[in-house]
Amino acid sequence: MMDNLLPWASQPFVGRPFILQKDWAPFHGAKATKVVLDTHFPGYLGKDLWPTRSPDLNPMDFSVLGLLESKISGSSYNSVDALKAAL
Repeated sequence: MMDNLLPWASQPFVGRPFILQKDWAPFHGAKATKVVLDTHFPGYLGKDLWPTRSPDLNPMDFSVLGLLESKISGSSYNSVDALKAAL
């Protein structure tokens, strides 16, 4: 998160508000993640304010990712490049 998200978020949004959306997968709620969020993204929506499995609030999980998953299900790939080519 520190190596990727913070540099990315600091460039286009300098001085402007933005919404950091995450789906609260188990690793998103890790203590280290919460420390980064508390420090760099005060006011983020906590786990108790974000509905789980909401297609309205997390459309990628219910449309695009489902479509991609259907394209590759039942197959195995020997490399990331092979997986990318299948998608």
